[in-house]
Amino acid sequence: MIFPRYSAWVGWVLFGCLYACQPADSKQAIEQPDPSAASSTATAPERTSPRPRSADRLAQQLIPILRGAWIPLRYYKALVRTHSPYQAREALDGISMLIVDPHTRAGDSLLVALGYNNHEGGVPAYVSLRPGAQPNTLAFSLEGEDSNQSALGYRIVGADTLLQLWRYDATLKGGTTQTFRKVPGLLPQGDSLAYSTTYALNQLLLAGQYTGVDSLGQRCKVFFTATGEVRGLPHYQRYTPQFDYVGLLDNDLDYLLLDPDSDHPTHLAFTLHTDTLRLYAVHADTSQHLHRGALHYTLVRRP
Repeated sequence: MIFPRYSAWVGWVLFGCLYACQPADSKQAIEQPDPSAASSTATAPERTSPRPRSADRLAQQLIPILRGAWIPLRYYKALVRTHSPYQAREALDGISMLIVDPHTRAGDSLLVALGYNNHEGGVPAYVSLRPGAQPNTLAFSLEGEDSNQSALGYRIVGADTLLQLWRYDATLKGGTTQTFRKVPGLLPQGDSLAYSTTYALNQLLLAGQYTGVDSLGQRCKVFFTATGEVRGLPHYQRYTPQFDYVGLLDNDLDYLLLDPDSDHPTHLAFTLHTDTLRLYAVHADTSQHLHRGALHYTLVRRP
């Protein structure tokens, strides 16, 4: 399986409407933090007071870019490197999913759904269709928080669109930044954090057409979709990878839930190496520690 490679970071793609409103002598590039880190020290430049811009105009220009589901870039890279949701969980530190849905717009604000550590949702957040504290950003705030405490910016690198979220400290001159990568092909609506996370992992790790053999040596064809359908595994129609390991400290397996919404979903452990997917039985001991059992399927993803 070939994963996308990142090109060298390029300069910020400037917000056209915000950039245009600054005098020519004040159009300066801002210093960028290391995008490969989940968080790093962020130095805020001198605060500016750009002229107000029409919320409708900003919405028309920016909503098509901001709309969608976003996962942390550090988590994405960990999934690419390990092919393992269990191992990649260590790359999560705070926000694990960010969803911008244009249908939630109210006046000059959009509601932003936030997931934390693939486990739970957080307090509502809002992105405002007005300039943020830094040039070429939008104001961002958690519910009940001063809108000057955070800012949201974006850039396009090759085929990828990246968001950066600045969180300032009390001095407004330092803090942290987190970089997010858009999940391609997903336009979620409302608070669909679990589905968006599942879609992202399916698309990145498992989706595709496979051929292989079962435990009896019989040839088989299996097809996994990014939206969670599975064909070719007898008696099963849907699947989802386990991604929430909070509170599951005894379970160190990567595994799938087959027909996860049924009363008795089936567990299959999996390993993924390059394009070879192996599915195993799962057994639980008396302490509910999951153990990998016999090999059920050896599958190779087709181009």
